[in-house]
Order: sequence, then C-alpha cells, then structure tokens
Amino acid sequence: MDWLTYSIEDFIPYTPEVYLRLLERINDESTPWQLLAFCLPFFLIWLIQKGRLSAANFVLSLSWLVCAITYFHTYFKELNWAATYIAGVFIIQAILMNITIGLKYRDHFKSANQRVYWLVFYVGTFWPAISVMLNGHWSQAEFFALHPDSTAIVTLGFILLTRKGWPRLVLLSSPLLWCVVSSQTLSVLNLPQYYLLSMILILILLCWVIGFFTRGGNRTSSPDDL
Repeated sequence: MDWLTYSIEDFIPYTPEVYLRLLERINDESTPWQLLAFCLPFFLIWLIQKGRLSAANFVLSLSWLVCAITYFHTYFKELNWAATYIAGVFIIQAILMNITIGLKYRDHFKSANQRVYWLVFYVGTFWPAISVMLNGHWSQAEFFALHPDSTAIVTLGFILLTRKGWPRLVLLSSPLLWCVVSSQTLSVLNLPQYYLLSMILILILLCWVIGFFTRGGNRTSSPDDL
C-alpha cells in the first residue's frame, strides 16, 4: 500500500453537513448542561485571578475527561474510526494534568507574551458564541468540555499563562496537537473555524520565535519566560 497516494481528505469520511448535524445532536442531548459548560471558563478565570491554580488545573482535567467520553467515545466514533484513539489521548491528558497538579506553577505571570496567552484563553472562553456566528445557528454552538476545540484552546491559554518547566512542555502537547488536527479537518470540510484555529497556532508560534531570539541576548532569562 502506497501511503503517499493518500491525502488528508481520505481520513475524513463525512461531509460538513454531517459534522454540523453531529454538533446539533450533542447539544440537543446535552441540555441543560450547556449552561454549566459555558460558565466554567469564567469560573476558571476567577480561579486564576485568585491564584487557585491547582483548582483550575483540576477543573480543566475533568473537562478533558468529559470531552473524551461525551464527544469522542459517545458520538464522534460513529463518524471516524480514529475517535476511540483520540479519546484515549484526551484521557491521558486528563491523567497527566492530575499527576502534575501540584507542580511548577508561575509565582507571577511574568511571561512577555501574557497578553497573547490571555487572548487565546478568551477566544476559547467565547468559542460557543464564535461557533454560532460562524456555523450560522445556535444549535451548532461548541461548548467547553462538551466539544474539543473550545476545551483545547482554553487549556492552551491556561498552560501558557500559569505553568513552567517540564509540566508545561508535557501538557502543551495534546492541546497543540488537537488544534493542528482540528484545523486541518475544518479546512477539508471548508468550515471557517479553520482560519481562527490556524491564527491561534501561528500567533503562539510567533510569540515563541520572537521570544527565543529576544531571549538570546539575555542570559538571565529562561524558556519559562516565553
């Protein structure tokens, strides 16, 4: 079998209409939990501002577990055979966040890029409203913990803002990987969320590249300052 003949379209065996119908089905069968899911990111903001980072980390870990079970294992596996494996990755992320729950937080948010990271966090927080505007109907809103994109974006913002050292590197892997996979999937489906996810990834990458070269002349700085 010549894998070079395959394209990303060959691994997405469903249409945009089928995907959007899946979102509607999840929301219909998750009522009234969407209200809690919408409020949770705001609760996380409050926890971060109060310095209760371990509690925020725990809430995020639960959101990854819920997303693995609700979105991937219960619904998305009907569309894509890889859903079971992706659910496993989300469960591993939840476990890793709990294992590292008491390790290596920033004493203060001293990152030069903290405004960008807060922007990433807020994009994830308001992703339900953004997805409604882009998808065209309130029934296709994508909520934190119930849908993976919002969950991954909020988690990215939290980790970039609050974690340091090796836990930061480990915990960034899954949300970054999912954002890449999702952006490519949305590109194939020709859905506009692709552009926003891609911009988030490019913005984070630019922050790291600029920070790396800026840090190059400062021996007292560390990778945690990025």
